[in-house]
Amino acid sequence: LKNAKSVQAIQYLSRLYVWKGDTERALELISAGLANPTPDANHHAELLFNRALVYQYQKPELALENIDQAITLANEPANWLTRAKLEELRADIFYQQNRSVEALRGYLKSQSFYDQIQSPVNTASLQLKLAALYIGNQQPEMARRSFLKAKTAIQQKEIVREIVINDIN
Repeated sequence: LKNAKSVQAIQYLSRLYVWKGDTERALELISAGLANPTPDANHHAELLFNRALVYQYQKPELALENIDQAITLANEPANWLTRAKLEELRADIFYQQNRSVEALRGYLKSQSFYDQIQSPVNTASLQLKLAALYIGNQQPEMARRSFLKAKTAIQQKEIVREIVINDIN
């Protein structure tokens, strides 16, 4: 791997293999990317995130280890989207393990990063996860609030999209 663009290509390609379910090929690419001595911290964190995605269901403790490693790399404001995704994935794993308090903490931490970078799509998705968590914990009013926040984020995104389309026309 000669440059950061190669590492970035591996990062995206490995994510595609994860989504496709070809975890063996994804892990090969991730290992190649992590072996590169020159990737920046954020690319390295993204590769660890991808590896955590591979391990999320079959080896959740190994996924959490990869997330912890990646979080130490994604501490700069320029990397807050990566940090938010890592915190959200950690919370997803806690949610799958019925560790509701830890999941809630992780989702709220992730939301704080999404708020900083003003990411309405990620906010909406996260608020829907929070609503599900609250429903599971018999907190219907909190679930309703999270659902309404998701709805508002989606509506804001639609307003921005309409403004952009109108400006183009």
